[in-house]
Amino acid sequence: MKLENDEPNAAAQLLASAKPELYQRLLPNLRNNLYKTYAKIYFEQRNTEKFRDYYLLYTSFRDSVNTVRTKASFQMIEELPYQQDTAALSEQEKLKRTIWILAGVLIFIIAAGSLTLINMIENQRKFRNILQRIEKQPQNKNLQRASETSRLTNLPEPSKLDTGDFHDDENKAQILPENTEQQILSRLEQFEKSHHYLQPNITLQSLAKTLDTNTKYLSFVINSHKNSNFNHYLNELRINYIILKLKNEPRYRKYKISYLATEAGFTSQSSFATVFKTITGLSPSIFISYLNLEKDA
Repeated sequence: MKLENDEPNAAAQLLASAKPELYQRLLPNLRNNLYKTYAKIYFEQRNTEKFRDYYLLYTSFRDSVNTVRTKASFQMIEELPYQQDTAALSEQEKLKRTIWILAGVLIFIIAAGSLTLINMIENQRKFRNILQRIEKQPQNKNLQRASETSRLTNLPEPSKLDTGDFHDDENKAQILPENTEQQILSRLEQFEKSHHYLQPNITLQSLAKTLDTNTKYLSFVINSHKNSNFNHYLNELRINYIILKLKNEPRYRKYKISYLATEAGFTSQSSFATVFKTITGLSPSIFISYLNLEKDA
């Protein structure tokens, strides 16, 4: 301001009053302009010595600033490709990570879909086997429960039958005569036709009493001719009964599983579902869904 007003002496006094440490805190451009201003003031005052000192400070500081700026520019130029390469590498890593994640998800979807397809094919095979097995069995046209137990032809009283063991055909023939065996088989056949197996509390003992025989003879006949023990024989009759109901009477497919369990002679839904899957390989609900698909097809 003093220089602009053509007052070099006043400007010099003002600059001289400034503390030296203030110069160090000045910005480079401001310090450069300050040295230039000192040189101009002392030039105006014809003070050659100080003019030369400040002019040298001005030119050397200007050159050092320019050098620093040039180095900074070169450093920026050198670091720019590195920064670009780092950014590109980071983007590549992100892309690779994304690809791996997508690949993992795709593999999981394919594996889950394959397992589901395999399971569906296996369930279809089981469903077909159930229907074929049922169709091979004699069809019972009357699927209504018998209201009373039928008493059949007389068998020897259990107390009058020899309860000795029979491990071979000769021993069996001595203890269980053929006509007695046929009578038990005949009565079992009537038991099956009358659907008395649907009674929920039936046991080997109660059935033997109904058939006028003993548990040992009855168990032997079931093992020999039904290829099963009593519990499995009874459960299979019940499950086959409910399968025929579901197949031939679509209204049964709308009933709750608990109702189907009671209808089949089971005392609980859980035991019915467990036995149904053990015998058929399918749960009741899946079997019903396949029956409905057959109807729709």
